[in-house]
Amino acid sequence: MWAFAGWEAITHWASEFKNPRRTLPLATAIAVVVVGVAYLALQIATVMVSGAQGGSSLVPLIDLVAVTLPGFGPAIVAGIAVIVVLGVLNVYIPAFGNLAASLGRDGDLPRWFAPGAAGGEVPRRGLLLTAVICLGYTAIRFAFDLDLKVFILIHTSSMVAVYLLGVIAAVRLLERFSVGWWMAVLSVLLVGGLVLLAGANLLIPAILAIVALVVTVVTVVTRKEEVRA
Repeated sequence: MWAFAGWEAITHWASEFKNPRRTLPLATAIAVVVVGVAYLALQIATVMVSGAQGGSSLVPLIDLVAVTLPGFGPAIVAGIAVIVVLGVLNVYIPAFGNLAASLGRDGDLPRWFAPGAAGGEVPRRGLLLTAVICLGYTAIRFAFDLDLKVFILIHTSSMVAVYLLGVIAAVRLLERFSVGWWMAVLSVLLVGGLVLLAGANLLIPAILAIVALVVTVVTVVTRKEEVRA
């Protein structure tokens, strides 16, 4: 799941690109190919070096470099991991800020969050909301000493649920029987399988979906009343 999860975050940056119709598909294609090859190569190397023991390790990559580069290998991997994490944060945090500002602009969040939604602007209030959520989430995890595995499963299940809705939308929006449409149909089947594997972890995404529907209904009703007034 982590091999391709998160690529959609860049769509929240669409207004920052001069030609998003060209740039985003190209960047997505490059990222999918590069990350796919990297993950596949890593899996092959892990299996060939560690064998069956690789599946029982908590950090198989560390064990792998400990064999091939004893001594300083794990330190190099740890340093690369820090860089990768910071890179991911540099994408996600601004993306979430832009998303919050856009939701504020469209009325799905309070209008107070709307400043910064336009291209080139800084969504400071959206970033503030993102910081509060992240810090609160982290505080809950450490305050109750919750199992990190549960958090990971909930996150991946949430992403799978979003992807399923996305590919269903693609089936409805793309030209019927075109190449893209057939790929979307295939994607629905494949992602649907992942949703079945998510099991009880879909409870949190389901609750969030219900909240989103309630907010949408309230927003629509409020707008109709404003129009009538």
